[in-house]
Amino acid sequence: MNETHAPLLNNLKSRIDTLVQSGNLDEKSAEQLVKRWGNLSKRLSKAKDPLSLEPKIAGLTAYVAFLEAPPSLQRVKETKAQKASELMTTLSLSALLVLISTNWLSMLFSDKYNWPNGWFISDVYLGFALAGVLINILLRLRNRIQRGDWENKYWGTHVSRILQATVYAALIYWFVGFLPDTAEKCTARGLDELCWQTRVNIPFAPAALLIGLFVHLVEEALVGVGERFVDMISALFSTQFVGSRQKEAKNQELRKQLEALRGQYSQVDISNLDVDKKQGIKQLFEDALSLLQSNENDQAESKLQELVLEMKTAT
Repeated sequence: MNETHAPLLNNLKSRIDTLVQSGNLDEKSAEQLVKRWGNLSKRLSKAKDPLSLEPKIAGLTAYVAFLEAPPSLQRVKETKAQKASELMTTLSLSALLVLISTNWLSMLFSDKYNWPNGWFISDVYLGFALAGVLINILLRLRNRIQRGDWENKYWGTHVSRILQATVYAALIYWFVGFLPDTAEKCTARGLDELCWQTRVNIPFAPAALLIGLFVHLVEEALVGVGERFVDMISALFSTQFVGSRQKEAKNQELRKQLEALRGQYSQVDISNLDVDKKQGIKQLFEDALSLLQSNENDQAESKLQELVLEMKTAT
């Protein structure tokens, strides 16, 4: 190593040591940086023409300066995205391995321990779902490669799509299997009498393939289903666990409806009504008021609906 380049390399070595000791570099990057400096130093010591290696020295100097500079907002975002992708990949793969391995074990020991033959999903349909989602991922990777947008930070998203497709296919698999297989059973459950056709006629193998292939669209569809499910649960709990304030507000609202109906009835020409009709309407008014005074809102609401029907027939 000649006297011209020795000070430069020594200065670079000092700066690299400072970077490594600062802890701002991960272990792999630190090792690569030290190794890069060592290789350059060896090449300079053996080079017959040291000037030919000046571009290498300049490149390493610029790279060290880049690492020494305070991280930009974009670099911070990219680092966070990379870490989030690694965490998403780990969690998705872990969940997927648990589901598939336990599903396989349930099939393996189904006869011996009377377990369901695939507690999660049939292996045939699982294979179709995985094939579909892999095609989905490959199509997106192909587009990114063509754009030159090849980043490791996307792997977390890709692996999570595999987990999504597996769970969505299992969900639809069990839903379809839950449907009755005859029109009589559909009617008995309060479903459309033709619901059995979905179970009998749906080609679930290609359906599982399409679930994986269009997993992003299935995700959007299930969001809508989830919103309706939450509305149903909310309505169920609101009827079962109504607070005192809500009961009072409902009671006051029904009382206003009762008074409004009294006003409407007072304007009706009742001269043509028979005695039984008049007595029936009068009794409904009395029953509704009595129920409201007892805070029996649901029953009072039913009486008001009967009253509305009776008044319509009276006019």
